[in-house]
Amino acid sequence: MVGAEGSVRADGTPSQDVTVMEKVIVEATAINDHRGPLGLFGKRNTWLYVAVPDYEILSRCDTDQTVAVARHVADSLVLDKEFVPEAYLAPLATPMSFIMFDHQPSKAMEALIPNSIDTVDSPSFGMYHERFSMAAGGMDVCDSDTHCAVQNRSGMAWTFAGGGLGRGPIPTGLLFQISQTVPALPRWYQFGFVGPCGLLRMASGSDSMILASATWLSEAETKKVLAEAKRTRTLPELPSIGELFRRGGAAEHNSPADWPSPAWMAEAALFLRWGLYGEKIHRRAFEVFVERSRVEPVTESMFHECFGFGYAEMQSRLSRYLAEDGRDPELVGYETFARWRPNYDPAFPPFPDLTCREATRAEVARLLGDWERMEGDAKRVSDPALSRLYFKRAGKTLNQCYEDGERDPRFLAVLGLYDVDVGATSDARNILEAATDAGVARPAAYVALAQLNLNEAEAHPAAKAGRFSAHQTAAVLKPLFAARKRWRLDVTGYLLIAGAWSHCVDKPTLLNLAALREGMELCPFDSTLILSAAKEYAQWGYTSEAEALIDQRSRFADEATAKQLLDLRMSVKAPR
Repeated sequence: MVGAEGSVRADGTPSQDVTVMEKVIVEATAINDHRGPLGLFGKRNTWLYVAVPDYEILSRCDTDQTVAVARHVADSLVLDKEFVPEAYLAPLATPMSFIMFDHQPSKAMEALIPNSIDTVDSPSFGMYHERFSMAAGGMDVCDSDTHCAVQNRSGMAWTFAGGGLGRGPIPTGLLFQISQTVPALPRWYQFGFVGPCGLLRMASGSDSMILASATWLSEAETKKVLAEAKRTRTLPELPSIGELFRRGGAAEHNSPADWPSPAWMAEAALFLRWGLYGEKIHRRAFEVFVERSRVEPVTESMFHECFGFGYAEMQSRLSRYLAEDGRDPELVGYETFARWRPNYDPAFPPFPDLTCREATRAEVARLLGDWERMEGDAKRVSDPALSRLYFKRAGKTLNQCYEDGERDPRFLAVLGLYDVDVGATSDARNILEAATDAGVARPAAYVALAQLNLNEAEAHPAAKAGRFSAHQTAAVLKPLFAARKRWRLDVTGYLLIAGAWSHCVDKPTLLNLAALREGMELCPFDSTLILSAAKEYAQWGYTSEAEALIDQRSRFADEATAKQLLDLRMSVKAPR
């Protein structure tokens, strides 16, 4: 029964707005009725499973295809460490997932394919690889703690020999992994990879890991800009580089339509390429600048401290790099993939175990259900009808497996997150408590449970004057501190900690509020967290600490928040 439409589970626990519906039994493994190719042990319609570091692969391709993809992913993980500083490939609490098919989708699957889609930025599940073609052929989606890519191989043999994640014929999670780094990498660094001129473009006509030459807006525009510079004997004129570092100049958005201007993204890619592969003498200075940019606002003075020159000189160097050295492609890794990982080379780690086996029912339901619910959440605004369809399928996939008795904590975490997505809060709380009590490695489950408990306490405060009782406060904090012991919380977790103490009937100690300072160290530019922390110290009478926090952190906040902090500072009278 689908929770979004109202349901009762086998254990009798009702969802919100209960509606008794005709019972429909849906096999979690029967996402597509097409009889696919022979799988493991000659069986048809068999889901295969293989794990590599940071990835789980669920496949209805044959065994050879599945292992080939697993090998590609494993190889890519090694190559990416040459392409991206290893410190910026954040360790993941929850593995990413890759779901692959090898057949024409049935009518049921076609319903999940949007009617229109940007084939460059968002390749559709319904697009297939043509033989001998490297056209895009998949789609991906992410949650706060995991990423899922889905692709239909459509009979194309896996012949691609290598390539890092984010390049080649599979959409994978390199950018997601970069985005999980804490403190966060600067937005210009991330857009320098993902933008239209980003470093993830691979030079055409090569089977080696060649970094494409620097581009300004497009190949055509680059030729035009360079021709004009040659004609006038001047360097290309680029926008002010200071705009790359301006706070709020590249706010985080999900939709490419809301991204910064093409020129901003082109300059971000050019500066990143120059820093990683340009003038070697400044490579260490670039590393220092990136690290400082993660934890403090960028000013021209700070920039000068790192590089020994200011914005104007940097502008001139970037123009020269675009016109000269940047036009030469860079070799990253090995020249040919046919021999890039020789067995005798001790520089490479041992090849991981790629044992391919039949997937368990819980693995199929967990991975498919997680993908379907994430797609449902991602499409709430852009395509509400498609969003509802994804949630309906996720409900069938997950609830049927639950009713059949599955209680694996990883599966329960996905089911609980689904219940949160569709508003079945009572179900969600029970399921998420069971998953987190079992120590499930899914940070989003702990944060979601804390949010549910905070919402419940706000709706029904148990202490006087609308305050939370100690028990209600502990119900919010317990899952957050359990997660905090094992992983770094995101800003949502720290805001929940602030919300719990804000309403508590008991005064928190300075030690209790220390977690908020930790949050500001890990998420230094989050204005909401800075303001929330300052209010907590002021509210509970820690005025000296509130003043110091405001004095230290105002320059990290956006303009509107900085004004609120100043007003709060004026209202706080610390004893001298």
